[in-house]
Amino acid sequence: MRIGIDIRPLQNNNRFRGIGRYLENTLLNIDLDKNHTYTLFYEGSKKTVPDSIKKIFKSARYIQVPPRKINKVKYIRALVRPYSRIKPRRSDIDVLFQADPWLGIPKNIPTVVAFHDIIPLLFKIDKESVKLRGIKKYKQLFGEHTTDKFYSDMLKDYKNADRIVAISEHSKRDFIKYVNPNINKDHIRVTLLSGDLNKTIHTKTHPEKTLAKYKVKKNMYILYVGGIDKRKNIKGLLTDFIELKKQYKNLKLVVVGKEFNIKRGLEEVGWTELLNKNKHVKDDIIIPGYVPDSDLANLYENTIAFVFPSLYEGFGLPVLEAMEQKCPVICYQNSSLTEVAGNAALLVENGKPMVNAIDRLMNNPELRKQLILKGLKQAKKFSWKRSAQKTMQSIEELG
Repeated sequence: MRIGIDIRPLQNNNRFRGIGRYLENTLLNIDLDKNHTYTLFYEGSKKTVPDSIKKIFKSARYIQVPPRKINKVKYIRALVRPYSRIKPRRSDIDVLFQADPWLGIPKNIPTVVAFHDIIPLLFKIDKESVKLRGIKKYKQLFGEHTTDKFYSDMLKDYKNADRIVAISEHSKRDFIKYVNPNINKDHIRVTLLSGDLNKTIHTKTHPEKTLAKYKVKKNMYILYVGGIDKRKNIKGLLTDFIELKKQYKNLKLVVVGKEFNIKRGLEEVGWTELLNKNKHVKDDIIIPGYVPDSDLANLYENTIAFVFPSLYEGFGLPVLEAMEQKCPVICYQNSSLTEVAGNAALLVENGKPMVNAIDRLMNNPELRKQLILKGLKQAKKFSWKRSAQKTMQSIEELG
């Protein structure tokens, strides 16, 4: 079988977020069948394709996808859907795998597409965010084409997909409820993700060096890893931190995540305004942006708790990453998080303050120990290898 794989999410900032980590780990764990040939579709320079992918797919064919043409009128649309629609030929491949529907699902090729979440339907862009993005004529540029309109149009693309791989049971339910209630149940398969941060760590630095690098001390900081868009609710995290600082003067907050424009993102979610009103905590907040996996592993292992105040997730990779690094987890009881965390985390009612949960871990070493042991056990239930195998099964069904 001639299998095509759209690897464009690995060539931009998405590589360091959920979709990128999903695609990279899936590809790294596929057992390459000698009876198959592989074609990788990329955009721009081939130099931006990760070395890890080049190493695995040594004999793969590469086809460059022309970049999307952008002008001022199409600026909004490009922000929402930056990729040009791929147009593979039947003479090149028999089936195409896409990890992100924003890539544009083609009609002329049997396709397996991942389904992650319905975030843009639940958390719509607002006028203030548009203003901060430097777009003055909101109505003129947006008109009927709001973000949710684009997303609704994109969801319609799923009618072109022959198989769906949902990243969690919750995502599968969302797909059936919001996208295609009439889908053949045999055409949608759940491919649970995994943490497996250990497999990306080639040299783990000494913990003391990592802590010194980020100016924190063992068990004296709260850790957050993820994006900074509104549904991640990091403004709520900052509110909790401000409250905790009244009791724990030496406590610090570390915010880790790869963002294109951190300053703008923090303004959009109200973080900057809140921090300006509470400048006394400013020096105790560390925002390094992206950190190497070896550093991240040490930050997980030495924090008092990994706090994940997200209001909705399609899966929630950082929860498993934290657990496999012996890190207690606090998260909300919502969406896929209850599925991923199981009974191995302190679950807080959705949207409520997490102060009490954090305070419990600060003062209860035995509870921390129990959560660490439960977390290690929970993390072992998930495997990238099994996820990749199920994905390949969906692909081979179309051969």
